[in-house]
Amino acid sequence: MDDIKPHILIVEDDEDTRFVYGVLLRMEGYCVTTVSAMKEGLARCLSTSYDLIVMDVRLPDGDGVELCKQIREFNRITPIMFVSAAAYQKDVERGMKAGAQAYLTKPADAEKLLDRVTYLLGQKAMAPIEKDVSALPVMVSGAPVAAALIDKNRNYKAVSPAYAAAGGYSAPDLIGKQATDIFPDVSGEAAEALNMVWRTKQPYFISRYPYAVPTQPERGITYWDAAMWPIESSGSDTDVLIVVRQKEQSGDIAAV
Repeated sequence: MDDIKPHILIVEDDEDTRFVYGVLLRMEGYCVTTVSAMKEGLARCLSTSYDLIVMDVRLPDGDGVELCKQIREFNRITPIMFVSAAAYQKDVERGMKAGAQAYLTKPADAEKLLDRVTYLLGQKAMAPIEKDVSALPVMVSGAPVAAALIDKNRNYKAVSPAYAAAGGYSAPDLIGKQATDIFPDVSGEAAEALNMVWRTKQPYFISRYPYAVPTQPERGITYWDAAMWPIESSGSDTDVLIVVRQKEQSGDIAAV
């Protein structure tokens, strides 16, 4: 039942990161609430009891470390974990001094993130819960970001509308199709990255790779970032969750 699941609050301004963390944690069976700003995070903590708070340091309306200090003024029990690109030792020390119990640097390894979550909840004597991977395709299909789930055979298992639209398709067009020369263009660097994720079972990030929509050459060339996460599916198989984001559109026009 949901009311006995550990409830985790994520305070993270980056929409793609919020989505990925939410997927990883929900798939583990946790109840997850996500917010994008310091003010909303504080309001949530004042009105709701959480079992763990995961937050970034750099937020659009303030400093996550200051948010941690404010939470600690009225709540010294709930564990807080920072996951931030602020990776200097002074940043880590500042976060821990503010009252956090853990500090990970971005890009955070999925296994390390989940292990730390399990440890912090274990410190609160929270009972282990059953992992549920069956909900993942539904989460990806309804994602507000450009996300897709690719199975071991390189077929699209689930696709968000934003992901499909970026390639000039609708989501149903891609389900069951090979993730090759569709979107993102996995005929080059992205293909190698996918292979690396399957081989190493570690996440991989690529930046600014080009893509030209085959059916819409007038759109020219766009450049994308991609984050790829290995996700255990049924048995010993591994799917890849990919989240992409457009970085730049050139003035070049692809050849017709």
